[in-house]
Amino acid sequence: RNIRQAFSRQKALEKIKKMEKPALGSKKVKLKFTPKISSGRDVLSVRDLAVSFDGYQLFKNVNISVYRGEKIGIIGPNGIGKSTLLKIIANIKTDYEGEISFGHQVHTGYFDQEQTNLDSENTVIDEIWDEAPALNYYEIRRILAQFLFYGDDMYKIVEELSGGEKGRLSLLKLMTSNANFLLLDEPTNHLDIDSKEVLEDSLINYEGTVLVVSHDRYFLNKVVNKIYDLSEDGVFEYLGNYDYYLEKKAELEETNDEVTINKTKTQINAEKKKERELIRDRQQREKNIRELEEKILMHENEIHELETKLCQPSTYADTFLIMNLNEKLNIRKEELQELYTLWEEFIDN
Repeated sequence: RNIRQAFSRQKALEKIKKMEKPALGSKKVKLKFTPKISSGRDVLSVRDLAVSFDGYQLFKNVNISVYRGEKIGIIGPNGIGKSTLLKIIANIKTDYEGEISFGHQVHTGYFDQEQTNLDSENTVIDEIWDEAPALNYYEIRRILAQFLFYGDDMYKIVEELSGGEKGRLSLLKLMTSNANFLLLDEPTNHLDIDSKEVLEDSLINYEGTVLVVSHDRYFLNKVVNKIYDLSEDGVFEYLGNYDYYLEKKAELEETNDEVTINKTKTQINAEKKKERELIRDRQQREKNIRELEEKILMHENEIHELETKLCQPSTYADTFLIMNLNEKLNIRKEELQELYTLWEEFIDN
């Protein structure tokens, strides 16, 4: 233990560069964590996912769409399979039916309640430095201080940390890794108030994508902007935090209470199916709009480049080049106009 701590101190000394020491700042300084690699707009697509154990259907008809930058909470009754769903997405469990696909350059990072991503024999500072070797000594100290590791705390052995300290360190390790899509299973469990506040602030200031299973309504209220309510028949999407979910669910239940008396089970199931189809159609529409906007941006950039080339003095003497550039320019302008028209149709519908 002492040898490991001494080695960490020596490693830290070797990494200190001759520079003016920056202020570590107060506990209230908020750091923005930007993933090393940016994912595409479409992060995750789950289609018709179903899970069974020993002939017992845990859940079915699960359809989820996750887009870059979203902070999403998964809620539902105990035992419904929320953690199982997260482990399937993290590729820890592979026994399921349905389709799961990730977008371009998506790198997942999984946080579980046991903090299994930590090396128990490492020191705190080495646990982060091994994940982010490009950071210098002062940068490491700054982010460790943000996660409430001060002074000699950073030379503690991971095995000797409290549950709250391990939780903070595990999250920091994920946020300094190559992950840009964090999968968090009950991250606030066993955390003290200070650790929980650090967790909330860090996720709010995280510029990647987050999918979290949690029973903590206050945490969900502060961090997430979309909620999936998991049941044995699938998921229902709510475009807001936990308070929004409670409000909309109450409205739906009130409406259902008024009409259920006069409806058969077949009618109710048909309506639920139609509701899921509407949500799927809306998600597909949003995806189509994003793809169109990307194409529009590409065409606008290409038109700008072609117009710039046409204005260059070196182009004036080359008649063939001018004709070729003009032809490409006209084609791109026509295509752009078609994209504008299509985009307006999607927006108006």
